[in-house]
Amino acid sequence: MAVSVNYDEKRKKYVWRARASINGKQKERSGACKLKREAQDAGNKAYNDLLRQEKNSIDFDANLLISDALKEWLATVKHGTISWQTERIYAGHIKNNIIPFIGHIKVVKLNSINYQRFIIALVNKKFSKGTIKLINTIMYNFLKFMIDDMRVIDHNVAANPKINIKENDKKEDEQNMYYDDEELNLIFKFSRKLIKNERNRICADIFEVLLYTGIRINELLAIQETDFNKEKKTLIINKQLSYKSPMSNPTFIPLKTKDSYREIAINKRVQEIFNERILSNKKMRLRLPSGAVKKQFMFCYDGMPIGVHTVRYYLKKTCTAANVRYHTKHAIHAFRHTHIKHLVEANIPHVTIKKRVGHSRSSSVTLHYMHSDESMDKQANNLYEKLISERF
Repeated sequence: MAVSVNYDEKRKKYVWRARASINGKQKERSGACKLKREAQDAGNKAYNDLLRQEKNSIDFDANLLISDALKEWLATVKHGTISWQTERIYAGHIKNNIIPFIGHIKVVKLNSINYQRFIIALVNKKFSKGTIKLINTIMYNFLKFMIDDMRVIDHNVAANPKINIKENDKKEDEQNMYYDDEELNLIFKFSRKLIKNERNRICADIFEVLLYTGIRINELLAIQETDFNKEKKTLIINKQLSYKSPMSNPTFIPLKTKDSYREIAINKRVQEIFNERILSNKKMRLRLPSGAVKKQFMFCYDGMPIGVHTVRYYLKKTCTAANVRYHTKHAIHAFRHTHIKHLVEANIPHVTIKKRVGHSRSSSVTLHYMHSDESMDKQANNLYEKLISERF
């Protein structure tokens, strides 16, 4: 192995060794660090130094810009190794938040100073700490590839940046993650008050279902009438609607993670909405040509599902009319965050919350219990319905 890192119990340090063949001879360097990442970086640097002694080193364009290298890295190295959702997120951040700031810099010229300036610029744009960490992760993985595989730089400047966010900004970002009770009452009131057509009515229904179930918007848009079990009073979540497909030809795609596949108990209000939508859909199918409706979506208009842009537009219109702050970063997803917040306030076990909302077991939610069964999910729904009935 070119670089190895092992923990030395006696020295209480991570020992690294770098080995490379130079002109048929084995060369080796070694050292020790307190942290594993520091040891890995030191070993990589030593390995690169050894390789540079080799005459036939990799031919690399020293004038290559970060913008070009990042695009090539995403298209060739990462493509196929990450999910399409993750690749889409990476591409968005690379295009909108990385290239505009440091894309003009040559790969070999990127240093700790201009990288820290880049991080400060992200902070000044009011990005959340989580978003900045994600952008930094993209850069860290990219630079790691340039070190380990391309061997053109020695140091990963994204290894330990300083992300200084003011306490007021942290509170503001946290508030943007959910709606408070007053905001929810106003949203529900004005979403009904502003109804002018069936699409508006469907969007108003969607707002309530998003809050009372905590499901993701693309999971909701993919709900079919057969996913609702009237006898068990549950909803099966086993697919999501592809954002790439046109509404005239909607396609389903797998859920975010394997833990996202679930069946959840639903409260009386959601049951009422589903029953009303099923009845409305039956009337709609009677006036449409035979075979025009194929997938029987729960939330549909003329047989086609409602698009996320339609939901977002009506939510913004509702918030404006109700004088409620519009969550530019998490407008629709804030309903999901609010649902989770309500479950925590209702003292629902964290593992049950994770199962109900489809979080993975490696989620950041603290794990207090080791299992969750169907009775606990029903308990979560009953306690949540009791909490909501006292508020709305």
